[in-house]
Amino acid sequence: MIMDALACPACKATMTRKVSQQTASGVIKQGSLYCEQCEKDVATIRHGKVDFLRIEPLTPPAGASLCGEFHYKRIPWSDEAVSALHCHEVDVGWNAEGFTGCLQAGSTPDWRIYIDTEAVDLSLRFLSHDWSGCVAVTVNDGAATIIDLHSAGANGVNAYEIYRDLQGQKKITIKPAAANPLSRGEQIYFFGMDAVFSGWPAAIGGNRGNGFPAAYQWVLDHSGPDALVLDCGSGDRKYPDQRVVSFEYMPFELPDVFGDGHALPFSDGVFDAVFSQAVMEHMRNPYLAAREIARVLKPGGLVYVESAFMQPLHAVPYHFFNTTTWGIEAIFGDADVTGETSEWFGPISASVDWYLNACGGGGLSPAEREQLRQLFLKIDENVSYEQLKPIASAVSFWGIKAGASSVWKELLATGGKPSFKYTLAQTSVQAPPPVINTNSGLPDKSGAYRRLRSAIRKIRGKVHA
Repeated sequence: MIMDALACPACKATMTRKVSQQTASGVIKQGSLYCEQCEKDVATIRHGKVDFLRIEPLTPPAGASLCGEFHYKRIPWSDEAVSALHCHEVDVGWNAEGFTGCLQAGSTPDWRIYIDTEAVDLSLRFLSHDWSGCVAVTVNDGAATIIDLHSAGANGVNAYEIYRDLQGQKKITIKPAAANPLSRGEQIYFFGMDAVFSGWPAAIGGNRGNGFPAAYQWVLDHSGPDALVLDCGSGDRKYPDQRVVSFEYMPFELPDVFGDGHALPFSDGVFDAVFSQAVMEHMRNPYLAAREIARVLKPGGLVYVESAFMQPLHAVPYHFFNTTTWGIEAIFGDADVTGETSEWFGPISASVDWYLNACGGGGLSPAEREQLRQLFLKIDENVSYEQLKPIASAVSFWGIKAGASSVWKELLATGGKPSFKYTLAQTSVQAPPPVINTNSGLPDKSGAYRRLRSAIRKIRGKVHA
Protein backbone atom coordinates (compact mmCIF):
# COMPACT_ATOMS: atom_id res chain seq x y z
CA MET A 1 0.00 0.00 0.00
CA ILE A 2 2.83 2.41 0.84
CA MET A 3 4.72 1.58 -2.38
CA ASP A 4 1.68 2.37 -4.50
CA ALA A 5 1.44 5.85 -2.95
CA LEU A 6 5.07 6.83 -3.68
CA ALA A 7 6.25 9.19 -6.42
CA CYS A 8 9.56 10.79 -7.38
CA PRO A 9 10.02 13.82 -5.10
CA ALA A 10 11.59 15.83 -7.94
CA CYS A 11 9.20 15.26 -10.85
CA LYS A 12 6.28 13.38 -9.16
CA ALA A 13 6.50 10.60 -11.75
CA THR A 14 5.93 6.96 -10.85
CA MET A 15 9.07 4.90 -10.34
CA THR A 16 10.41 1.51 -11.31
CA ARG A 17 11.16 -0.88 -8.47
CA LYS A 18 14.57 -2.52 -8.74
CA VAL A 19 14.20 -5.37 -6.30
CA SER A 20 17.21 -7.16 -4.88
CA GLN A 21 15.37 -9.18 -2.25
CA GLN A 22 11.74 -9.55 -1.21
CA THR A 23 9.50 -11.81 0.83
CA ALA A 24 7.00 -14.26 -0.63
CA SER A 25 4.22 -11.83 0.38
CA GLY A 26 5.82 -9.10 -1.77
CA VAL A 27 7.44 -6.94 0.91
CA ILE A 28 10.69 -5.51 -0.48
CA LYS A 29 13.58 -6.06 1.90
CA GLN A 30 16.40 -4.63 -0.26
CA GLY A 31 16.16 -2.64 -3.46
CA SER A 32 15.89 0.79 -5.00
CA LEU A 33 13.45 3.03 -6.87
CA TYR A 34 14.42 4.28 -10.30
CA CYS A 35 12.84 7.33 -11.96
CA GLU A 36 12.75 7.02 -15.76
CA GLN A 37 12.14 10.75 -16.14
CA CYS A 38 15.07 11.77 -13.91
CA GLU A 39 17.12 8.82 -15.24
CA LYS A 40 18.53 7.83 -11.85
CA ASP A 41 17.87 5.97 -8.64
CA VAL A 42 15.93 8.30 -6.36
CA ALA A 43 15.50 6.09 -3.29
CA THR A 44 17.05 3.15 -1.50
CA ILE A 45 14.94 0.40 0.07
CA ARG A 46 16.74 -1.09 3.03
CA HIS A 47 15.19 -3.33 5.69
CA GLY A 48 11.82 -2.50 4.09
CA LYS A 49 12.30 1.25 4.71
CA VAL A 50 12.24 3.66 1.76
CA ASP A 51 14.85 6.44 1.96
CA PHE A 52 14.82 9.31 -0.55
CA LEU A 53 17.64 11.16 1.23
CA ARG A 54 20.42 8.64 1.85
CA ILE A 55 20.62 6.92 -1.53
CA GLU A 56 23.11 4.04 -1.60
CA PRO A 57 24.52 2.34 -4.69
CA LEU A 58 22.86 -1.02 -5.19
CA THR A 59 23.51 -3.65 -7.80
CA PRO A 60 20.60 -6.09 -7.90
CA PRO A 61 21.30 -9.69 -8.86
CA ALA A 62 20.13 -11.03 -12.22
CA GLY A 63 16.94 -12.22 -10.57
CA ALA A 64 15.46 -10.92 -7.34
CA SER A 65 15.92 -13.42 -4.53
CA LEU A 66 13.21 -14.46 -2.10
CA CYS A 67 13.59 -14.26 1.65
CA GLY A 68 11.44 -15.04 4.64
CA GLU A 69 9.39 -12.53 6.56
CA PHE A 70 11.56 -10.22 8.61
CA HIS A 71 11.55 -7.36 11.07
CA TYR A 72 14.09 -4.59 11.52
CA LYS A 73 15.27 -3.21 14.83
CA ARG A 74 17.81 -0.56 15.79
CA ILE A 75 19.59 -1.77 18.89
CA PRO A 76 21.51 0.68 21.12
CA TRP A 77 24.99 0.19 22.51
CA SER A 78 23.42 -0.25 25.97
CA ASP A 79 21.44 -3.37 25.01
CA GLU A 80 22.05 -6.53 27.04
CA ALA A 81 23.37 -8.25 23.89
CA VAL A 82 26.41 -5.92 24.02
CA SER A 83 29.31 -6.31 26.44
CA ALA A 84 32.66 -4.55 26.51
CA LEU A 85 36.17 -4.71 27.94
CA HIS A 86 38.13 -1.53 28.75
CA CYS A 87 35.47 0.74 27.24
CA HIS A 88 33.41 3.41 28.93
CA GLU A 89 30.07 5.12 28.49
CA VAL A 90 29.99 8.64 27.06
CA ASP A 91 27.05 10.97 27.47
CA VAL A 92 26.70 12.68 24.10
CA GLY A 93 23.03 13.48 24.67
CA TRP A 94 20.15 12.59 22.39
CA ASN A 95 21.19 11.72 18.85
CA ALA A 96 19.72 10.84 15.48
CA GLU A 97 20.00 7.16 16.32
CA GLY A 98 17.03 7.61 18.63
CA PHE A 99 19.03 6.84 21.79
CA THR A 100 21.30 8.67 24.20
CA GLY A 101 25.02 8.25 24.75
CA CYS A 102 27.47 5.83 23.18
CA LEU A 103 30.34 3.48 24.05
CA GLN A 104 33.88 4.80 23.68
CA ALA A 105 36.76 2.39 23.22
CA GLY A 106 39.66 2.66 25.64
CA SER A 107 43.03 4.17 24.77
CA THR A 108 44.91 0.86 25.09
CA PRO A 109 44.92 -1.87 22.39
CA ASP A 110 43.28 -4.49 24.63
CA TRP A 111 39.78 -3.00 24.47
CA ARG A 112 37.01 -5.19 23.03
CA ILE A 113 33.29 -4.96 22.24
CA TYR A 114 31.28 -8.19 22.06
CA ILE A 115 27.82 -8.76 20.60
CA ASP A 116 25.71 -11.93 20.87
CA THR A 117 22.89 -11.95 18.33
CA GLU A 118 20.57 -14.05 16.16
CA ALA A 119 20.18 -11.24 13.62
CA VAL A 120 20.28 -12.49 10.02
CA ASP A 121 21.49 -9.06 8.77
CA LEU A 122 23.74 -6.80 10.83
CA SER A 123 25.25 -3.34 10.42
CA LEU A 124 27.28 -1.59 13.12
CA ARG A 125 26.90 2.13 13.81
CA PHE A 126 30.06 4.14 14.52
CA LEU A 127 30.94 7.81 14.60
CA SER A 128 33.05 8.79 11.59
CA HIS A 129 35.12 11.99 11.68
CA ASP A 130 38.66 13.39 11.37
CA TRP A 131 39.83 11.67 14.57
CA SER A 132 38.32 8.22 13.96
CA GLY A 133 40.41 5.07 13.95
CA CYS A 134 39.90 1.62 12.39
CA VAL A 135 38.25 -1.48 13.79
CA ALA A 136 38.53 -5.18 13.01
CA VAL A 137 35.23 -7.08 13.19
CA THR A 138 35.00 -10.87 13.33
CA VAL A 139 31.93 -13.10 13.22
CA ASN A 140 32.24 -16.40 15.12
CA ASP A 141 36.05 -16.12 15.04
CA GLY A 142 36.09 -15.97 11.26
CA ALA A 143 38.22 -13.73 9.08
CA ALA A 144 38.32 -10.12 10.25
CA THR A 145 36.60 -7.33 8.34
CA ILE A 146 38.57 -4.08 8.61
CA ILE A 147 36.45 -0.91 8.79
CA ASP A 148 38.14 2.47 8.38
CA LEU A 149 36.01 4.97 10.29
CA HIS A 150 38.04 8.02 9.31
CA SER A 151 36.10 10.61 7.37
CA ALA A 152 37.94 13.82 6.48
CA GLY A 153 35.95 16.97 7.08
CA ALA A 154 32.77 15.12 8.04
CA ASN A 155 31.17 14.24 11.35
CA GLY A 156 28.32 11.74 11.51
CA VAL A 157 27.17 8.32 12.65
CA ASN A 158 27.27 5.78 9.82
CA ALA A 159 26.08 2.18 9.53
CA TYR A 160 28.67 -0.35 8.29
CA GLU A 161 27.28 -3.65 7.00
CA ILE A 162 28.94 -6.71 8.53
CA TYR A 163 26.91 -9.54 6.99
CA ARG A 164 23.60 -10.35 5.33
CA ASP A 165 21.42 -13.47 5.35
CA LEU A 166 23.46 -15.35 7.93
CA GLN A 167 21.42 -17.75 10.03
CA GLY A 168 22.04 -19.01 13.54
CA GLN A 169 23.54 -17.57 16.71
CA LYS A 170 26.53 -15.27 16.16
CA LYS A 171 29.22 -13.80 18.38
CA ILE A 172 30.65 -10.55 17.04
CA THR A 173 33.99 -9.26 18.27
CA ILE A 174 35.13 -5.67 17.65
CA LYS A 175 38.74 -4.73 18.35
CA PRO A 176 41.24 -2.09 17.23
CA ALA A 177 42.98 -2.22 13.87
CA ALA A 178 45.86 -0.19 12.46
CA ALA A 179 44.69 3.40 12.07
CA ASN A 180 44.50 5.26 8.79
CA PRO A 181 47.64 7.47 8.62
CA LEU A 182 45.45 10.36 7.45
CA SER A 183 43.42 10.25 10.64
CA ARG A 184 44.21 12.71 13.42
CA GLY A 185 43.56 10.06 16.06
CA GLU A 186 42.29 6.58 16.82
CA GLN A 187 38.95 7.38 18.45
CA ILE A 188 36.21 4.73 18.37
CA TYR A 189 32.63 5.64 19.34
CA PHE A 190 30.11 2.79 19.05
CA PHE A 191 26.41 3.74 18.95
CA GLY A 192 24.73 0.39 18.35
CA MET A 193 23.55 -1.68 15.43
CA ASP A 194 20.93 -2.12 12.73
CA ALA A 195 19.68 -5.70 13.02
CA VAL A 196 17.21 -7.69 10.94
CA PHE A 197 15.57 -10.78 12.45
CA SER A 198 13.60 -13.60 10.83
CA GLY A 199 9.86 -13.73 11.30
CA TRP A 200 7.05 -11.24 11.75
CA PRO A 201 7.50 -8.28 14.11
CA ALA A 202 5.97 -8.80 17.53
CA ALA A 203 3.86 -5.67 17.17
CA ILE A 204 3.38 -2.78 14.79
CA GLY A 205 4.09 0.64 16.21
CA GLY A 206 6.32 2.26 18.78
CA ASN A 207 7.24 5.68 20.06
CA ARG A 208 10.48 7.36 21.17
CA GLY A 209 9.24 10.91 20.60
CA ASN A 210 6.25 13.11 21.33
CA GLY A 211 3.14 11.41 22.61
CA PHE A 212 0.46 10.78 19.99
CA PRO A 213 -2.32 13.40 20.09
CA ALA A 214 -5.84 12.16 20.87
CA ALA A 215 -6.82 13.65 17.50
CA TYR A 216 -5.00 10.85 15.67
CA GLN A 217 -7.20 8.10 17.03
CA TRP A 218 -10.37 10.18 16.56
CA VAL A 219 -9.54 10.63 12.85
CA LEU A 220 -8.79 6.92 12.42
CA ASP A 221 -11.99 5.95 14.23
CA HIS A 222 -13.89 7.96 11.60
CA SER A 223 -11.89 6.64 8.62
CA GLY A 224 -12.64 3.59 6.51
CA PRO A 225 -10.66 0.33 6.61
CA ASP A 226 -8.91 1.19 3.34
CA ALA A 227 -8.06 4.77 4.30
CA LEU A 228 -4.48 5.98 4.00
CA VAL A 229 -3.21 8.55 6.51
CA LEU A 230 0.15 10.35 6.53
CA ASP A 231 1.99 11.21 9.75
CA CYS A 232 4.14 13.93 8.17
CA GLY A 233 7.30 14.46 10.21
CA SER A 234 6.55 11.63 12.61
CA GLY A 235 9.85 11.62 14.50
CA ASP A 236 11.04 8.26 15.81
CA ARG A 237 7.61 6.71 16.13
CA LYS A 238 5.10 4.58 14.25
CA TYR A 239 1.40 4.82 15.00
CA PRO A 240 0.01 1.33 15.76
CA ASP A 241 -2.36 1.27 12.79
CA GLN A 242 -1.52 -0.17 9.37
CA ARG A 243 -3.38 2.70 7.69
CA VAL A 244 -0.83 5.26 8.90
CA VAL A 245 2.36 5.96 6.90
CA SER A 246 5.13 7.43 9.06
CA PHE A 247 7.25 9.94 7.12
CA GLU A 248 10.39 11.54 8.59
CA TYR A 249 13.55 13.46 7.67
CA MET A 250 15.95 12.09 10.31
CA PRO A 251 17.28 8.51 9.94
CA PHE A 252 15.35 7.02 12.87
CA GLU A 253 14.37 3.38 13.28
CA LEU A 254 10.59 3.44 13.31
CA PRO A 255 9.32 5.52 10.31
CA ASP A 256 8.36 3.91 6.99
CA VAL A 257 9.58 6.53 4.50
CA PHE A 258 12.35 9.15 4.70
CA GLY A 259 12.47 12.37 2.72
CA ASP A 260 12.12 16.16 2.68
CA GLY A 261 8.81 17.70 3.76
CA HIS A 262 9.29 20.45 1.17
CA ALA A 263 9.12 17.80 -1.61
CA LEU A 264 7.01 14.90 -0.40
CA PRO A 265 7.73 11.63 -2.26
CA PHE A 266 4.04 10.78 -2.73
CA SER A 267 1.61 10.99 -5.62
CA ASP A 268 -1.09 13.66 -5.82
CA GLY A 269 -4.26 13.05 -3.83
CA VAL A 270 -3.43 9.69 -2.22
CA PHE A 271 -4.09 10.40 1.48
CA ASP A 272 -7.45 10.68 3.20
CA ALA A 273 -5.92 12.66 6.07
CA VAL A 274 -2.55 14.15 7.02
CA PHE A 275 -1.18 14.67 10.52
CA SER A 276 1.63 17.07 11.36
CA GLN A 277 2.70 17.41 14.99
CA ALA A 278 5.52 19.77 16.04
CA VAL A 279 6.87 19.98 12.49
CA MET A 280 5.87 23.28 10.85
CA GLU A 281 8.18 25.36 13.07
CA HIS A 282 11.09 23.31 11.70
CA MET A 283 10.37 23.93 8.01
CA ARG A 284 12.51 26.47 6.13
CA ASN A 285 9.47 27.31 4.01
CA PRO A 286 6.27 26.39 5.88
CA TYR A 287 4.12 27.72 3.03
CA LEU A 288 5.74 25.28 0.60
CA ALA A 289 5.45 22.46 3.15
CA ALA A 290 1.74 23.19 3.56
CA ARG A 291 1.23 23.17 -0.21
CA GLU A 292 2.94 19.77 -0.38
CA ILE A 293 0.64 18.43 2.35
CA ALA A 294 -2.35 19.74 0.42
CA ARG A 295 -1.06 18.23 -2.84
CA VAL A 296 -0.87 14.67 -1.49
CA LEU A 297 -4.26 15.01 0.22
CA LYS A 298 -7.47 13.93 -1.51
CA PRO A 299 -10.02 16.67 -2.30
CA GLY A 300 -12.12 17.06 0.83
CA GLY A 301 -9.38 15.41 2.89
CA LEU A 302 -8.55 16.39 6.46
CA VAL A 303 -5.47 18.11 7.90
CA TYR A 304 -4.61 18.12 11.60
CA VAL A 305 -1.61 20.21 12.68
CA GLU A 306 0.04 21.10 15.99
CA SER A 307 2.69 23.82 15.82
CA ALA A 308 4.85 25.71 18.33
CA PHE A 309 3.81 29.17 19.50
CA MET A 310 5.58 30.33 22.70
CA GLN A 311 8.05 27.45 22.83
CA PRO A 312 11.77 28.29 23.09
CA LEU A 313 14.34 27.33 20.50
CA HIS A 314 14.62 23.57 20.02
CA ALA A 315 15.90 21.07 17.44
CA VAL A 316 18.77 23.46 16.74
CA PRO A 317 19.57 24.61 14.08
CA TYR A 318 16.38 23.52 12.32
CA HIS A 319 13.89 25.70 14.17
CA PHE A 320 12.65 28.57 12.02
CA PHE A 321 9.06 29.77 12.53
CA ASN A 322 6.72 29.66 15.53
CA THR A 323 3.10 30.43 14.69
CA THR A 324 -0.01 31.97 16.19
CA THR A 325 -3.44 30.54 15.37
CA TRP A 326 -3.77 33.21 12.69
CA GLY A 327 -0.34 32.27 11.35
CA ILE A 328 -1.10 28.57 10.93
CA GLU A 329 -4.46 29.44 9.32
CA ALA A 330 -2.68 31.74 6.84
CA ILE A 331 -0.06 29.11 5.99
CA PHE A 332 -2.67 26.48 5.11
CA GLY A 333 -5.11 28.97 3.64
CA ASP A 334 -2.44 29.75 1.06
CA ALA A 335 -2.47 26.02 0.24
CA ASP A 336 -6.24 26.02 -0.41
CA VAL A 337 -6.98 24.27 2.88
CA THR A 338 -9.92 25.84 4.68
CA GLY A 339 -9.48 26.23 8.42
CA GLU A 340 -12.39 24.73 10.32
CA THR A 341 -11.15 25.35 13.84
CA SER A 342 -7.98 26.46 15.60
CA GLU A 343 -7.09 26.11 19.27
CA TRP A 344 -4.16 26.67 21.61
CA PHE A 345 -2.73 24.66 24.47
CA GLY A 346 0.14 24.23 26.92
CA PRO A 347 0.03 25.56 30.50
CA ILE A 348 2.23 28.49 31.48
CA SER A 349 4.01 26.42 34.15
CA ALA A 350 5.22 23.90 31.56
CA SER A 351 6.48 26.69 29.28
CA VAL A 352 8.38 28.37 32.13
CA ASP A 353 10.02 25.07 33.05
CA TRP A 354 11.10 24.74 29.41
CA TYR A 355 12.45 28.32 29.45
CA LEU A 356 14.54 27.55 32.53
CA ASN A 357 15.93 24.39 30.96
CA ALA A 358 16.80 26.35 27.81
CA CYS A 359 18.80 28.97 29.73
CA GLY A 360 20.56 26.62 32.11
CA GLY A 361 18.27 27.15 35.07
CA GLY A 362 18.87 30.87 35.46
CA GLY A 363 21.01 30.39 38.55
CA LEU A 364 18.10 29.20 40.69
CA SER A 365 18.67 26.56 43.35
CA PRO A 366 16.49 23.42 43.20
CA ALA A 367 14.41 24.80 46.08
CA GLU A 368 13.96 28.18 44.36
CA ARG A 369 13.07 26.49 41.10
CA GLU A 370 10.43 24.35 42.82
CA GLN A 371 9.04 27.47 44.50
CA LEU A 372 8.81 29.17 41.10
CA ARG A 373 7.10 26.11 39.64
CA GLN A 374 4.50 26.14 42.40
CA LEU A 375 3.82 29.83 41.77
CA PHE A 376 3.17 29.21 38.09
CA LEU A 377 0.99 26.20 38.88
CA LYS A 378 -1.09 28.57 40.98
CA ILE A 379 -1.25 30.95 38.03
CA ASP A 380 -2.39 28.07 35.78
CA GLU A 381 -5.30 27.46 38.13
CA ASN A 382 -6.57 30.99 37.56
CA VAL A 383 -5.94 31.42 33.83
CA SER A 384 -8.97 30.79 31.66
CA TYR A 385 -8.72 29.21 28.24
CA GLU A 386 -9.16 32.60 26.53
CA GLN A 387 -6.55 34.20 28.79
CA LEU A 388 -4.06 31.47 27.83
CA LYS A 389 -4.20 32.38 24.12
CA PRO A 390 -1.45 35.08 24.09
CA ILE A 391 1.05 32.85 25.91
CA ALA A 392 0.12 29.26 25.05
CA SER A 393 2.92 26.81 24.28
CA ALA A 394 1.44 25.67 20.96
CA VAL A 395 -1.52 25.92 18.59
CA SER A 396 -3.59 23.32 16.77
CA PHE A 397 -5.39 23.50 13.42
CA TRP A 398 -8.10 21.45 11.73
CA GLY A 399 -8.52 22.08 8.01
CA ILE A 400 -10.20 20.58 4.95
CA LYS A 401 -8.80 20.61 1.43
CA ALA A 402 -11.05 22.28 -1.11
CA GLY A 403 -12.41 20.57 -4.18
CA ALA A 404 -15.10 18.14 -3.02
CA SER A 405 -17.87 17.83 -0.49
CA SER A 406 -16.42 16.53 2.75
CA VAL A 407 -17.89 14.44 5.54
CA TRP A 408 -15.19 15.87 7.79
CA LYS A 409 -16.86 19.27 8.02
CA GLU A 410 -19.93 17.83 9.71
CA LEU A 411 -17.88 15.49 11.87
CA LEU A 412 -15.72 18.35 13.12
CA ALA A 413 -18.85 20.24 14.08
CA THR A 414 -20.80 17.37 15.64
CA GLY A 415 -18.50 14.36 16.05
CA GLY A 416 -17.05 15.11 19.45
CA LYS A 417 -13.50 15.68 18.24
CA PRO A 418 -10.80 16.05 20.92
CA SER A 419 -10.45 19.65 22.11
CA PHE A 420 -7.98 21.62 24.21
CA LYS A 421 -10.66 23.98 25.50
CA TYR A 422 -11.23 23.95 29.23
CA THR A 423 -12.98 25.85 32.00
CA LEU A 424 -11.36 26.85 35.26
CA ALA A 425 -13.53 24.23 36.95
CA GLN A 426 -11.66 21.57 34.92
CA THR A 427 -8.25 22.62 36.25
CA SER A 428 -6.83 21.64 39.61
CA VAL A 429 -8.30 22.78 42.94
CA GLN A 430 -9.11 26.46 42.71
CA ALA A 431 -7.34 29.07 44.81
CA PRO A 432 -9.53 31.63 46.62
CA PRO A 433 -10.46 34.74 44.61
CA PRO A 434 -7.39 37.01 44.40
CA VAL A 435 -7.25 40.24 46.32
CA ILE A 436 -6.41 43.19 44.11
CA ASN A 437 -3.41 45.20 45.25
CA THR A 438 -4.44 48.75 44.39
CA ASN A 439 -0.81 49.86 44.19
CA SER A 440 0.03 47.58 41.25
CA GLY A 441 -3.35 46.76 39.77
CA LEU A 442 -2.29 43.08 39.76
CA PRO A 443 -3.63 40.16 41.81
CA ASP A 444 -1.75 39.76 45.08
CA LYS A 445 -2.19 36.08 45.96
CA SER A 446 -0.93 36.19 49.55
CA GLY A 447 2.47 37.41 48.46
CA ALA A 448 2.73 35.04 45.45
CA TYR A 449 3.13 37.88 42.99
CA ARG A 450 5.92 39.46 45.04
CA ARG A 451 7.76 36.14 45.24
CA LEU A 452 7.33 35.59 41.51
CA ARG A 453 8.66 39.07 40.74
CA SER A 454 11.64 38.47 43.02
CA ALA A 455 12.45 35.15 41.29
CA ILE A 456 12.23 36.75 37.84
CA ARG A 457 14.55 39.56 38.91
CA LYS A 458 17.05 36.98 40.14
CA ILE A 459 16.98 35.15 36.81
CA ARG A 460 17.32 38.44 34.92
CA GLY A 461 20.44 39.25 36.90
CA LYS A 462 22.10 35.90 36.16
CA VAL A 463 21.19 35.24 32.53
CA HIS A 464 23.36 37.17 30.07
CA ALA A 465 23.16 37.39 26.32
